[in-house]
Amino acid sequence: MPAPLLIPHPERIATTNAWAFLRALTPLARPAPAGWAALAATVAADPAAARARFDALAGPGPAARADLLLWADFRPADAVLVAGTPPAPWAAARADIARFAATEADPLAEAAAFAASVLILPAAALETLAAPRKRREALPALRSLILTGGPASPAARARALAWIKPDLLLLARAGNRFWGNPLDPVLDAPPPIGPLFPPAR
Repeated sequence: MPAPLLIPHPERIATTNAWAFLRALTPLARPAPAGWAALAATVAADPAAARARFDALAGPGPAARADLLLWADFRPADAVLVAGTPPAPWAAARADIARFAATEADPLAEAAAFAASVLILPAAALETLAAPRKRREALPALRSLILTGGPASPAARARALAWIKPDLLLLARAGNRFWGNPLDPVLDAPPPIGPLFPPAR
């Protein structure tokens, strides 16, 4: 059974794009703790209406953009740094964020210099980054760590919160499979989920 590594504060959840979208889809429902499963069920009940509502709020764009804005919680002021992995999968949301950069250098040092709010790197890289370092980087802006290729091991995920930053949202992605989300607790072994808005066939 997956164990929670971090329980996000309700105020942090209430500031996410996903929470705002869920509230827009269910305006008459009493605000209550609601997770990603509730959002996915609401979208699945009427995908066309949900997509029209999303487009009314955020503007039209590809399904990949909608999933990035909701699942990765990209925001207009974000500084997104891609380290050691191709930046192309994140291009759908580049117009929705303030700054975007890619690097092959030390991800944590670069994230500190770039004042990154979102850091994207391969899951394998977390195994070595999430360990005691001679110098701990100051990462006050860093909100999310997104791993490519799937989630890292439970031990590496726990170490990331201990040695990188204790309140990180840990997400992972491999193709159209995602792990973690901005509405639920961060787990040591999150189950995979599919996109909210699958591409049209």
